[in-house]
Order: sequence, then structure tokens, then C-alpha cells
Amino acid sequence: MSEHDLSRRRFVVAASAGTVLATGLPGLAHGAEADRPRDGDGHPGDAARHFADPPKDSRPTVYWYWNGPVTPDLVDRQLADLRSKGMYEVILFSFDNAEMQPAFFTEEWFDIVGHVLRTAERTGMRVWLFNDDHFPSGRAGEYVVKGGTVGSRTYEPRPELRLKALWRSTTVVTGPARVDLRRTTGVGVDTGRLVADAALLDGATVLRDSERWTDYTLTANGKPDHTAAGVVVRAAQDGLDGYAVTFDQTGVITVLRLARDAEPVELLRSSRTDGFNKTKFHTLAVTVRGSRLSVTLDGKDKGGVDDGRYPAGGAGVRAVEDQRGLWDTFAVTADDGTTLYTSAFDDPAAAGDFPERAALATPAVAAAARPAGATDAAASVDLTAQLADGHTWQAPAGRWQLDLFGGVPLVDDSQGYSRSYLDLLDDEPVELFLDIVPGEYHRRFGRYFGTVVPGFWDDEPFFGSAEAHFKRLPWSPTLDRALRAVGVEPGTAYASAFDDLGRSGRIARGRYWQAVSNRFAQYFRKQAQWYERRGVALITNPLYDETAPAKRIPSTGDLHKVNQWAHVPGGDIITAEYVAGQPTMIPRNPASAAHQGAANGRCWRCSATWAGRSHPASCTRPSGHRPPVAST
Repeated sequence: MSEHDLSRRRFVVAASAGTVLATGLPGLAHGAEADRPRDGDGHPGDAARHFADPPKDSRPTVYWYWNGPVTPDLVDRQLADLRSKGMYEVILFSFDNAEMQPAFFTEEWFDIVGHVLRTAERTGMRVWLFNDDHFPSGRAGEYVVKGGTVGSRTYEPRPELRLKALWRSTTVVTGPARVDLRRTTGVGVDTGRLVADAALLDGATVLRDSERWTDYTLTANGKPDHTAAGVVVRAAQDGLDGYAVTFDQTGVITVLRLARDAEPVELLRSSRTDGFNKTKFHTLAVTVRGSRLSVTLDGKDKGGVDDGRYPAGGAGVRAVEDQRGLWDTFAVTADDGTTLYTSAFDDPAAAGDFPERAALATPAVAAAARPAGATDAAASVDLTAQLADGHTWQAPAGRWQLDLFGGVPLVDDSQGYSRSYLDLLDDEPVELFLDIVPGEYHRRFGRYFGTVVPGFWDDEPFFGSAEAHFKRLPWSPTLDRALRAVGVEPGTAYASAFDDLGRSGRIARGRYWQAVSNRFAQYFRKQAQWYERRGVALITNPLYDETAPAKRIPSTGDLHKVNQWAHVPGGDIITAEYVAGQPTMIPRNPASAAHQGAANGRCWRCSATWAGRSHPASCTRPSGHRPPVAST
């Protein structure tokens, strides 16, 4: 589950003992059940009797939600209550909120987990473990990014291993000329919106040839994508002098006087704007006339200041610290009504209306150029090799759109479910994730693995473009090689991911997502193989697996590549999307993966391979080669 699940599965939060998985899970026989007579296909005899009184490992498994104080007495009572109702398997699922005690991965935590496992062993139960501290899986309890001590091991902070997004910065150059590929605008266009991100811009950029403007109104439709969105007026060409106007995610307006030789001076801070929605675009209007600067937001007067320091200067955008603003439209109108500038950023080359600047705060890793206005990837020139070798390109005659690309860690939201989230497209953070969480469980409780602990539950991991989270194009240092492996150069692939560049561009875009999916599948492969070596299994629950394939690609990638590594392919029963008596796709994906695995694959219990229904008689669990399906 992830943040969006709280609205669509409220019953999970309310249930102290969790929900019930819709079908049984695979596993070891419990006690005498291993000795029950079986028919020629390996199924227990006396089918009617065993349907009414199924083996323990063929009964529903309870989603045991820990969202409050957990004590030995509570554990004993709830497990006894489950047994009294014929339930013998649970998934220990921690919520990691302030109310849940003991805190995750403290010594007290391991004490209570040890009590659970001892009780389960004594009473013939089994306990699946969640592979992280909270949904979604993929942050290792924050121990990778923030570091910390677990047991006898101390982990150094590795913030560079956080989840990453792809950025683009665009300029327009005129050839023939030798171009320095390290110089660009610091801004780019994404789906018709100008992006001003402090991770690249770290300051202001001002429209070309606007430094002599005097009295005018800047009207821009923008959104504070992270913390705040900002503009500058009456600014110097380098943006170091002038006035900065920002609005934050509550609609508070701030006006600063900038000076290259001093700290910014706050001239105005407004109250919050009633009814402000941080997820929507809002119209900011800044008028400079004489010594007066006045501001409105969505037509509401937010105040003004009198300051005669800068009588003239250009208009532009600004992002500092952790700010990221998106601008849908940007227009400047002179006092006499003359249009000085206007753009809706329909053309990505519009970012070239801003001048080149010194090296970016984050280095570029790929580059591409195409004739300005070109809409065919076949006209694109991949410059990634030149970027790494001399940083220059000899631009032919004409106007060229030059795109630089790179990756930047996504902002660490200390309050969100995605805080300290890892780059799951990269092997190193995944290996640390496995060492820290499943690894510590194994170091402490390895004797239970394969008996009391049948395996681990993985819940809705994601990458940067996930619909429920950041919605940014994903990037990882592993993508360069992954893209080349599927036959596309990085610069061409990234340009095609941002823009519609005809049929050839759509092919390149498809290969970009293919490379992302290939890398994401490695997260599941590494888990499955790690678990197999320790005699336990992996249950998957991919994000947005209930949606159509095209929609889930940006959140989960290729679901078949994910589920190929699942010992138990799983999915969500999203109650709001299920109507009794009507067709539904919800169970089709995990069921399909299970059937394909049963038809040709490997037994998760004995590791033997088979084809069709052939299976070694020596397997201790002959029905294990027919993978079940888990649903929540």
C-alpha cells in the first residue's frame, strides 16, 4: 500500500488485526498435515473433507496491522483469537507511526518480534515479515539515507542513494559555432510548463534583452511544486540584483530586495490566501510602476511596497534552496499595454528565451540537439559522447535546440511516505536495503527461516514517475548502460521521453521505459534470489497493478518483469474499483503470473525446474509448483 491507499482502503487502518488475504499462501506442511494421504496429482485425499477443513497452509492469511502499542499480552491474545477462528498465518505489517511502540528496529522491537516467532513456533503458526518499516517498501527504515545503528552494525548516511528524477535544461544556439555544452539556461520545459528547480537553477534567470524594461506587469500562471514558486522583476541580467516575489504552498506572498553584495532584504510577507490549493496552478501578477511594487494572487490583493532601489530591470523566474516552481504561462505587459513577452511554453525551445549561464549546480550526464522546432527524433543528434569528451560541440548552420539532461535526488519529505526513499533502479541501495532489514531479521531469527517464517512481503515500491508520489521522469546512474543495452543513446531517449518526436521518438521513448522497467525488475530479482538462498519466499504487491498496462508503466514498469521473480505474485483488491457481477481486471495479473510460473518455471520450495505438470516426486511439497495468488 501507499499514501493513496488510505482513502481507498480505510478499513485497513481501522482494523487492529488487519485484513484477510483472499487466498491461501504456499509453504511448509504443519505437523501431521505433511503426512496426509495424497492422490496421484499430489493433492490431499478426501477432497470434500479437506475443503471443509483445509490444511493450515491453505487457509486465509491475516494482514496483521501494527499501528499502536504492541505488547506480549496483546500478541498472545490476538494470535490466540486468530487460532480460535481457524487462522494460522499472519503478515506482520508495521505502520511506523508515533503510536506504534516499540519503535521499528530498536532492541525492544526485536524483543517483541522474537516473542511473536516463539509463540508462533509453539502454537503451529507462521509469520510472514514485511520487508521495511512502512509502506511503500524501498527505504529500509531510512537507515540507508540517514544512517544509524542496528544491532552491532553502524551504517553511514548515504543521501546520494536516494530516489532520483530526470531533469532537462534547454538553450537555443545559432550555428555555425563551437558550443560549450556546460553552459545552459538552468530551466527547461516539461509537458508545456517551464520548470524552475533550485537543484539546477539555484538563483534567478532573466529573459534575454529585458534589462532596460521599466514600468510593467508580469502575469504568470504557476504552481509551487515544492515549497514555493518565484519570479523576479526589475532584475539584472544575472538575476543578482532586483526584486524577488514568491508564493508558497499556503498562498503566502514574500517580496525580497536582492543585491549581489548583501543578503536579501524582506520587504513584504502577506497572510495566507483563503482556499489556496497547492496542487493547482495560480495566477501571480506583479506590477512595478515608479517606486511602487504591488502583487495579486488569483486576483486577490496581497499588498505592495514602495522601494526606489531599482528603477529598471528584466523579468524572469527564480528558485533557491529547495524551491521548485512550474509555470504554465508567462507574460510581461508594458504600462502602455504593449506586450513585451508572452509564452505558453508549447514549444520546448521557449526555454531558450532565457540566457546561458555558468555551469549548473548538478552536472549533466547526457545531451542532445535538434533543429529548433523539429518534431522528429530522426533529426536529433546525440551529444552524450561529446559531453564527456571536451564538453564542446560544433553546431552546424541554423538555430539548434540544445538539451542537457541529468539526475537529481528528489527532495526528502520528512512527513511523507516517500521520505528517504531509495533509488531502486540501482543495485547498491537495493543491496544495502536487503542487508539492513531482511538481513538483520536473518541475523537474529535465521533459525525460523523456512519454517515459522515462510518469507517476506513487498508492498508497492516505486520510482520517480509513480502517479501516487512524485510524478517525475525517473533517472538513475544505471540507466546509461541500460539504455544502450536496448539500442538507444541516452540523449535521444531522454529528449523523446520529454517531447513528442514522431514515430522514431515514440520508439526511443518506449526504449527509455523498457530500460527503466528492466532496471526496476532487478530490485525484485535481487530480493527473490536473496530470499531463496535463505530458504524463504517473496510475495509481491506492485503499485497500481489494478490499472491498464499503459497507466501502470510509469509506476510499476512492466508488471510481467516484476512478477517473474515473485514466489507468490500478489495484487490489491481495490474495493472502490470492484463491482459485483461486473468484469474486473483486478485478479488477472497475479493469476496470469501464477499460471505462467506453474506452466514453466521453478518450484519455490525445492528449486527444481519443470515443464508443464511434470514435477519431481522428491519434492517435499508437490503442490508447490502451482504458485498461489495473494490479494489484499
